Amino acid sequence: MDYSKKKKRLSKEEEHLIASNQFERYERARDNGHLEYIELAKKCDAYYRGNQWDPADVASLDDEGRPALTINTILPTVNAVLGEQRTRRADIQFKPRGSGNQEIADVLTKLYMQISDNNKLEWLESTVFADGLIQDRGYFDVRIDFNDHIQGEVRITSKDPLDILIDPDAKEYDPKTWNEIFETKWMSLDDVEEQYGQKKA
Repeated sequence: MDYSKKKKRLSKEEEHLIASNQFERYERARDNGHLEYIELAKKCDAYYRGNQWDPADVASLDDEGRPALTINTILPTVNAVLGEQRTRRADIQFKPRGSGNQEIADVLTKLYMQISDNNKLEWLESTVFADGLIQDRGYFDVRIDFNDHIQGEVRITSKDPLDILIDPDAKEYDPKTWNEIFETKWMSLDDVEEQYGQKKA
């Protein structure tokens, strides 16, 4: 039986309605906290890098012939905390509970180590921790990737916090409790064509 013929195709109006609904939800998330978060995160990042003066204040001091001196105490403080995170990283080991046995726990420990090594998880943890420390938010993206083989591999990446729009109604840290999440990023026409097809590009 050819199931492809049974697949319902959406009309242009239905496609437009879905796209409009999606964009309205994105606008709601963007306009209810995300733009303010971006402004604050960029300011925190600038302070960490030593760019702590308002341009108007710098111009005013320059007119008076006075230097805009920056004594950046934030950078070494944050770097000390980042160093502590790297040296005190948790060593993950699975242990049996209830009716579990040690053999399965050992296999899970080795599986975790293999996934961790494949994804360079130690580096990713430091990146996400630094994002959270400096810009208030850090994100892991964990999913199954089928590029290498058909059974899939666990692929872990870090996401730029400025690109992630969370549900404005979120009440908890756990993303499972959120209604939705958006990721925004610029794509070239070649990227659009590769992901969505030549017609969309």
